[in-house]
Amino acid sequence: MNTAKNDLISARQPFSKFPVREILNVSQLSNGISNGCYENAHATKDAAATTGKKIFIVSGWLVEPYDPVSNSTAIIQHWWNVDANGNHFDITPNLNPDSIYVQDTGLYKFCIDNDPVLITHVGNSLLYINGGFEVLVDTNLMKFKPVDELKTEYIYNL
Repeated sequence: MNTAKNDLISARQPFSKFPVREILNVSQLSNGISNGCYENAHATKDAAATTGKKIFIVSGWLVEPYDPVSNSTAIIQHWWNVDANGNHFDITPNLNPDSIYVQDTGLYKFCIDNDPVLITHVGNSLLYINGGFEVLVDTNLMKFKPVDELKTEYIYNL
């Protein structure tokens, strides 16, 4: 899992103008909607704004624990929040408490810059296997495509 995390950070950094980094101590509050990380993060930010609080959206990844059966590590594109004091928290339920959070603000910036052409702001998940990355290209068939580099365009099918 740490190898996958470190390799993810190294592979994504060339494609982000912002530091790609592990975030420690993310509180999993689990009071949002399952499989709705982007919507949960926005709803949390918007609700806080109505009370004058500053909550920000964070883009990045959940690096799941290594799976010895498949000899791989799932890496899920994910969104969560951070408050004005730098406290990261996630309201999306049913997440693995052993997941590692990796902030990748380059994804957020890409979504802002390409909003008119994006179908979704939740990018494709990855599989780390045999020291390389594969991008999930078909969620119904769970089909992955090997890639030589983790360009943001690959994550969003552009």
